[in-house]
Amino acid sequence: MRPRAAAEEAYALPVLAEVPELDPALGARHEIATSHTPLSRYAEAHRAVRSSLLFTRTAAAEAAGRADPDGDALVVMVTSAVPREGKTTTAADLAVAFAEAGASVLS
Repeated sequence: MRPRAAAEEAYALPVLAEVPELDPALGARHEIATSHTPLSRYAEAHRAVRSSLLFTRTAAAEAAGRADPDGDALVVMVTSAVPREGKTTTAADLAVAFAEAGASVLS
């Protein structure tokens, strides 16, 4: 959805991060870009999503009066309305970004 403001208005939620389109060469090779090209804009965008999710979880825990949200499981659902929009790729790249930070992940 473009522009960013349209997404925020449509869902009444903030956009946590924006992920650029995957380089078609990487997608054609079925590689997980965050691990194969860790210095790319694409990989960094997934690390930004990870950081935003962790910050949001911490803020929510503090608002609820819980001091330590680290014991709480973080569940992320990646969805879209149509096939081939990158759900599996996004989930895999997010899993790599969380694993890089030392988190246990299931994908």
